Amino acid sequence: MIDNIQPPAAPKTVGEAVDILMAELPIKSRTDLTNIPEEHLVNLRLTFGIHIRDKFRLDTGNRDLLASCRELSQDKYLHHSQAPYVIIKALWKRLQETHKLRVV
Repeated sequence: MIDNIQPPAAPKTVGEAVDILMAELPIKSRTDLTNIPEEHLVNLRLTFGIHIRDKFRLDTGNRDLLASCRELSQDKYLHHSQAPYVIIKALWKRLQETHKLRVV
């Protein structure tokens, strides 16, 4: 029955959110994101950040994920509109370990 279909569970931690994004992003997008300088990540807030906010329901009650973002950012007053940037930065850091092109 269609009535029994539940939306996928929202991640409760930044790590879980990063895992989901890593699994969903095409390899080219992961590589492109890896090559963005850290100081330019803020430019993704109005595109990728909005996607993250909506996908993980940060503005409609995903309190666990918001709490995880606050803990990671060390800002106990972090607003839900700022939380996607914390996730973007965590994703970028993980990609630096796994997808950074190296000169050999």
